[in-house]
Amino acid sequence: ATTPAAAPALPAESPAGRAHPVAWADAAARRLVALLVAVALVESLVGTLIDFQLKAALRDAYGRDAMGVFLGFFTAVTNVGVLALQLFVVAPIFARRGLAFSLALHPIAVAAVAGAAVAVPHLGLALGARAADALLKFTFSRGGAEIAFTPLGDLPRRAARILVRGVANPTGAVLGGALLAGAGVAHAGRAVP
Repeated sequence: ATTPAAAPALPAESPAGRAHPVAWADAAARRLVALLVAVALVESLVGTLIDFQLKAALRDAYGRDAMGVFLGFFTAVTNVGVLALQLFVVAPIFARRGLAFSLALHPIAVAAVAGAAVAVPHLGLALGARAADALLKFTFSRGGAEIAFTPLGDLPRRAARILVRGVANPTGAVLGGALLAGAGVAHAGRAVP
């Protein structure tokens, strides 16, 4: 008499019998997650630098009191722009041009405007860099990342989101802050308060 063969175990099974979240099935999925983590890290780092540049330009142009009012208005207008893009522009662009094009819009536009703002410090360019960052990050970049996560499966998708949002985004902001603090120390010859 033969005994039935035991079913092969899934690789990296968790105690509940489900695949472990970080046991992505293939190299392509791992490369995708690594790319999205790297993009989120750089996106967050650059966003931190852009925010600082805008606030410094506003402080110089308007003073501290008017700066708060201006930033409130700017944030409201930018969020209306995000909503309008989500409702009327993002889906048709994704459908016509595809995921790769849509994901590339944010870094290319922000690099161009932020590069110009660094080369020629001006309030208008700093505003343009911050607007491009906010408008494209919260529409094409985040939407594209969600679409890119789709083929990963439920548990790997959750783990990838945690890596991108919970690790890469804060790490990028910390690195941006460290760069600014280092620049402040180098410029002033002392620690930034």
